[in-house]
Amino acid sequence: PEVRSAITAQGLGLLEDVRQTARRAARRLDDEFERLVRKALRRAPRAQRPIYAGGGTRLLAIGFDALVLSGILLVIAAALSTLLNAFFSLDGDPTIATIAFGALAWWTGAGIYLGLFWVLAERTPGMTFFALRISTESGGRVGPRQDIRRLFGFALALIPFGLGFLGILTNERRRGWHDRFADTVVLYAD
Repeated sequence: PEVRSAITAQGLGLLEDVRQTARRAARRLDDEFERLVRKALRRAPRAQRPIYAGGGTRLLAIGFDALVLSGILLVIAAALSTLLNAFFSLDGDPTIATIAFGALAWWTGAGIYLGLFWVLAERTPGMTFFALRISTESGGRVGPRQDIRRLFGFALALIPFGLGFLGILTNERRRGWHDRFADTVVLYAD
């Protein structure tokens, strides 16, 4: 038991070291993105890092969430495929239908994933890993209606080739369309 306990403690310590290193790298990425954008827009550089999460950290967090969601959907797809092949003989070339169904399932799953985590925990696992949290503009807790509005705003920000997210790089409080639509901000939690 003592050896298992020591191995567990070492594993958790390593995970925490990885998290801290990833957070520091993401913060530096935020600072570099902002420095380049402010220089391009001919704005004065900031004296210090703001409390609002930048584009690099938010991009890494959503990428982390995309990996988690893809893993979940992969397990579900494998289980469904096994069940369908066990009971039915599927002939023909279902490639186009499979791709269309997979894309629909991924986007639907992404909406459910983000919506549930935002409503229930005010952060996704990716946001937790990178120490981010969603808050109202006044610093309060975000209600379920705001979270749903934020989800719809997120989808709208994606439609024009992701241009709705440019505000994260250009806005003083680092807010994209979805943040403005729901009156929310994303803050560094640490």
